[in-house]
Amino acid sequence: MPQTMKYGPLGRHELDIYPARRKSGDKMAPVLVFLYGGSWKEGRKSLYGFLGKAFAAKGFCVVVPDYRLYPETRFPGFVEDAALALAWVKESIHQFGGDADQLHLMGHSAGAHIGALLCLDEGHLDQVDLTPSHLTSFTGVAGPYSFNPLESANVACVFEHLDDINSARPIKHAHGSAPPMLLLDSINDKTVPKHNSEHLHNALAEAGGRVSRITYPLPGHIGIIAAISLPLRFLAPVLRDSSSFMKAVDKQAPSEENIPRKSAL
Repeated sequence: MPQTMKYGPLGRHELDIYPARRKSGDKMAPVLVFLYGGSWKEGRKSLYGFLGKAFAAKGFCVVVPDYRLYPETRFPGFVEDAALALAWVKESIHQFGGDADQLHLMGHSAGAHIGALLCLDEGHLDQVDLTPSHLTSFTGVAGPYSFNPLESANVACVFEHLDDINSARPIKHAHGSAPPMLLLDSINDKTVPKHNSEHLHNALAEAGGRVSRITYPLPGHIGIIAAISLPLRFLAPVLRDSSSFMKAVDKQAPSEENIPRKSAL
């Protein structure tokens, strides 16, 4: 069972911690903070025990926070919550065997959108006295980085109050000094088409950023994250590719030959 901690004052300001599998005398473990998806309207950390356990077995201290959802909040409330969770992790994760100087961020779908904004728009982390440079890497899984949410009837309500919708679109914040990124997508994703990853990848690469992308042939939008669970790993090597990427990245530029470039499927 994970250990649950409060990272802020509100009801959904809780996170689950899955300590890394470590032997006595091992050094502090790298930290992975995972942000789940759910169209900014649903989701809960208790659904992601499979992910916490899988990455803990790979040597990561895993943190899965809850965050406020619509209609309790609208953009940027959930981004602010994720930033607050990162600040808690930076300050306190050493108590659970995690090395806050190796702080990796990962997100799926809406969670990938939130994570990308934290990496690209430093204003969000500035509110909690952090900067994107505190993040060692970001892995985005099937994220809606370039779409305009006002054009989607399902989620427009989360963003329609904004004076400038581009403030909520990661693609509009792309620059070359962001943390190293790995973008994962699938040909079969009918919910968040793979061109979202393609567009962000190209924008970051053109700006001189450190970014890699893998497109898988089999999984759909849910399957690409469910593939981390043991029974579904045949769908795509998401666990292998993402953990290998994170382990290859440190505070300096990653070695190009150590970053996965394409699926082995």
